[in-house]
Amino acid sequence: MEGLGICKAERQSQTSEQMEQLDKCVSALSESVIALEGRLSKALRISPKSPNDENKAVPDDELVPLAGLIRQLRHRISGMSEDVRNILDRLEL
Repeated sequence: MEGLGICKAERQSQTSEQMEQLDKCVSALSESVIALEGRLSKALRISPKSPNDENKAVPDDELVPLAGLIRQLRHRISGMSEDVRNILDRLEL
């Protein structure tokens, strides 16, 4: 049975490692979107940001930890996607 514990620990470590890498990628994407908007600021119409629909989500305490982390990353990516759409809508080039 000890061998199963080692295998499970390795998988958990791999999952944790990949989640950490995904978080870093999402953070880098967020920084790039912010930089893009900054560089295009002189060519963008001013427009208020639209509110997110995060209030409709399942409460965090109803999700297993991994699902909670995935949802957080999904919300961040969704927000960045909305930011890019907003930039494209406001772009006047």
